[in-house]
Amino acid sequence: MCKLIRKDFSVGRYYIMGMAVIIPLITTIAIMAMISDYGKIFAGILLLILIGLCTVSGFLFVALDSDCDREALFVSLPLKRSSLVIARYTSSFLLATGGLGLALLIVLIADTLFGIDDPILTLMLSRSGILGLISMILILLSYGLPFFFKYSSGSSMFKAVLFPVSLALAFQLLYQVVLLLK
Repeated sequence: MCKLIRKDFSVGRYYIMGMAVIIPLITTIAIMAMISDYGKIFAGILLLILIGLCTVSGFLFVALDSDCDREALFVSLPLKRSSLVIARYTSSFLLATGGLGLALLIVLIADTLFGIDDPILTLMLSRSGILGLISMILILLSYGLPFFFKYSSGSSMFKAVLFPVSLALAFQLLYQVVLLLK
């Protein structure tokens, strides 16, 4: 299985390099916008951005395999379908966790540079906060990836995965905006 995950990463190395640039860039832009506009980082909004970016990167990694005919390479290997699916889950989770690690490194650097004293940000950067973020990404990926494998594209995929997740994120974002305006 490790060889299959390694092959998955070697086939998608350009995507991984792109995500290694895009995730810290978007995180830096969000942090700088919050600091320049409000003078502090709003941890709730930053959490939404981090979880959204990392989860979407995991979904796109799997989607890229099926769209670029890389799936044909893996299906042609003499392996069971279940081991292929487990390897895809694992590689998607590892990619999302790596993206989260990069984003948290940027948050830690911003916290060190600007001396932000926010208890939520301190909790987010603690061991239990990081484990909570990893657990949230694991839950979102484990909820969404079975639907992705069942309905690889189309309106069924949107109804099954994207709509509930986007609705939950929209309500959380609305809640954060209401808290900002108080």
